[in-house]
Amino acid sequence: MSYPPFSHLVCLRLKGNNKDKTEEAARVLSEDIRDILAGWPKRGKEIQVLGPVEAPISKIKGKYRWQILLKSKSMSILNPLLNAVDKGSRKGLQENGVNLVLDVYPYQMI
Repeated sequence: MSYPPFSHLVCLRLKGNNKDKTEEAARVLSEDIRDILAGWPKRGKEIQVLGPVEAPISKIKGKYRWQILLKSKSMSILNPLLNAVDKGSRKGLQENGVNLVLDVYPYQMI
């Protein structure tokens, strides 16, 4: 199934006060990631995007949570994608009151 330790895993966790805005932000971010990967003909096929899905514990301390998982056999391929996501999405997410947390090698996905 290509899960660690046979691959690298990154969890992109989105948290926000508004359920609908957080869900929409997760969907838009997932589409943006897929668009970036479509522009990388060779490297893009080496990264698998899972989600977005509502986090198993969907609300903690008044914050709604969604997550997207990225899987790849090479961390060197994931790094440019993570940099592009971080730079391109932070401003738009913050305008909607949504925060993005990049969790590389997540210990728990709850």
